Amino acid sequence: MMTELLEILNDAQTALDHGDLDKAEALLGEVEAAGVDPARALQSRQVVARMMALTAARSQGLAAAIDGVRAAQRAARSLQTYDNCGRRQIDVIASRQTHRF
Repeated sequence: MMTELLEILNDAQTALDHGDLDKAEALLGEVEAAGVDPARALQSRQVVARMMALTAARSQGLAAAIDGVRAAQRAARSLQTYDNCGRRQIDVIASRQTHRF
């Protein structure tokens, strides 16, 4: 029973890794329906906690990557120069699209 439970939890993690949220939810529903042996509850909680931590870390990584791309796009739309006194001047470029060279 416990081996099957851990296999289902690992399959759910694999589904999360591949972005298949529906499959992960269905697998976790199977675990919930089957119940957990109280003697193995701690191990099951640890597996689920690891899954949650990995999923949260992935979400944070994706958010950071999106912010980085947006910052690069903003930087590509402006031209920063410095005058003779060392003051920064920002000129906004009319084109809103980033061009690849």
